[in-house]
Amino acid sequence: GQLMPLSCCILKDDGQPKNSTLCQMATDNYYWKEGCRDQIEDWIDDHSRILIGVGCGIAALEIIGLICAICFCRHMDREKYSSN
Repeated sequence: GQLMPLSCCILKDDGQPKNSTLCQMATDNYYWKEGCRDQIEDWIDDHSRILIGVGCGIAALEIIGLICAICFCRHMDREKYSSN
């Protein structure tokens, strides 16, 4: 007796359900059978190498920036003390 929620319906290009009545009656080909969480997990599994690569690249840039900041600070202190 329960109806399928409209958020589970397959949408047309204009954002409206293909057929809301058939979708709510759980007729095949009118609602998503797989949940959003499962689809997101599959997408992450498929693109995990790219995501890991991007994460490592960002981490490397952060480390290089930290090293440059330390070098600049040390260099500024040397000039300050050597001029006296």
